Formats: sequence, C-alpha cells, structure tokens
Amino acid sequence: MTNKSKLDLYSKKFLKPDGDLKDRSIKSRHIGDIEIAADITGGSVGGWVVNTTNLYSLGSGSPSSSPTDGIVMDSSVPVLTMYENTEKRLVLGSFGSGVFGLKIYDDDGITVLFETSDNQKIISGWTMTPSTLANSTNISWKGTNSSLGTDGKLTTTEADIGGWIVESGYIYNLQSGTPASSPSDGLVLASSNEGIIIYENTEKRVELGYLSSGIFGLKVYDDDGITVLYEFSDTQKIFAGWTISSTTLANSTNII
Repeated sequence: MTNKSKLDLYSKKFLKPDGDLKDRSIKSRHIGDIEIAADITGGSVGGWVVNTTNLYSLGSGSPSSSPTDGIVMDSSVPVLTMYENTEKRLVLGSFGSGVFGLKIYDDDGITVLFETSDNQKIISGWTMTPSTLANSTNISWKGTNSSLGTDGKLTTTEADIGGWIVESGYIYNLQSGTPASSPSDGLVLASSNEGIIIYENTEKRVELGYLSSGIFGLKVYDDDGITVLYEFSDTQKIFAGWTISSTTLANSTNII
C-alpha cells in the first residue's frame, strides 16, 4: 500500500498518512478483492467538512447554526445554498413540496432578485415567459442615457422610433446628413431652440417656432432657402412681399 490515506478493510477505520486512525461510518462493497468505501459521514475532504447530511465549507458557523460566508450542500433535501455573511444569496435545488430550481437573493437574504422554478420565473420583479418580459402593468427601467417610469414617461438621448432618430437635442428624419451637418430632405425638431425646420435638398423651406432670440413664429422660404415668402412673427408679418396688419395688406404704395 502507498503512503496515501488507506482503508483498513477489516476494522472499517480510516488510516491517515500520519498513522492516526479515525472512526467513520462506512458502508462498503466488494469488487473482486477490492473494497470500495462510500457514505463517509464525518471528517473532511479537501477542506470541505462532512457530516451525516451535509458537505460544506463556511467561514464560520455550521449548516444548522449561523452559517456564514460559504456553501452548504444538503443531501437530505437535496439543495445547495450559498451564504454571504449570514444571508442566503443563492439556492439551487429543492425549494420544498417537489419544486426544484434556482433562486438568487438580494443582500438582505430575503428579497428574490431571480428565480426559475415551477413556482415562478422572475428577474428583478419581472415575470418571464418564452416570449414576454413583464412587470404587471408597471414597466420601468433606468440607465445612463434612458429611462422609462412606471407612469409611462420615456426619457432618452438616443433612439430610433418609427424611423425617427432621437439624439441629444433633436428628433429628426432626413434623407441624408444630420441636424448639425448638411441636413437634407426632411424634418428636424430641435429642443434647444424649440423649433421645427423642414428642408428641401439642403435649403430651409419652413421654420416653425424659434426664429431668432426671443422671436417665435412661422417662416416660409423660396427654394433658395434664403428669400422669405411668408413670415408671421413679432419681427414682421409678410406674405410674398406684402405686409399684413389687422386691417390692411400692403406692398409699398399698394394698399388693400
């Protein structure tokens, strides 16, 4: 026999390399002239403590008394439980009553963050099915650049919604370019200046809302994007060169 741990086949005792004997509750069977030991119910294996129903490694405590910082595998249930401090953080195996699955807990050891079992399939309060992810009637999330509140309010700085591009400061749909660089053939909603601009080619054809500092209204341009055909604002009220007031329509000396 080698200097490794040996099984005394006659006394049913475990002989350690240092020569110490330690009693074990061992059931055994013979395969030819070799006896195989099983069901070790005491001692330790590779740093894992063994008792009649558990294989465990804990920072302190035991499976039945204040288990702390470690893992317990209980064969009587069967279940694997992982602890952080004295709180359960993960349970894998039996939940009781014939239900098996996986649970992950928040750091309070009570709040379930994730579960997949016959009882429920949830992640952070969201219920999962093969095709949906839902949280009752309340759907919400919060990220660095976007959030959705349970009141239905969506806040985002970048998105693509029905073909409309959302980015910081703008919602737009253009054939080419961006609101800040060669916008062409499309419409731009700007939040910084609270205005809507319509482009044909790269020329402005319509401005609605912000026109200049403190001035809001409507401007319609000729196809050069410069000549104003119509404006209605505090600056002026004109239509193709005609000035509009509450009582007159005038063009120099021509007054209607």
